Amino acid sequence: MFEGTGDLDAAIAPAGGDGLISGCCLTSFVIAPGVAVYAAEPGQADDAYRSLKAGHIVAEDATKTIADGLKALLKDLT
Repeated sequence: MFEGTGDLDAAIAPAGGDGLISGCCLTSFVIAPGVAVYAAEPGQADDAYRSLKAGHIVAEDATKTIADGLKALLKDLT
């Protein structure tokens, strides 16, 4: 993504179990440190946002989204 698109101001990556967004942040830091990385979630599957707001992991078992990659549950390390 960083090499194929030229100069980027920002990148948006899905926050599911947070492995993909973590990898995007690390890659951006190394390859393109000026690029801001934002996490995105569907409105009905926003457990990462609610967890950040609550200050602890909010487990969500019945996520309502067709984006099955975003149905992963958050874990302590991610």
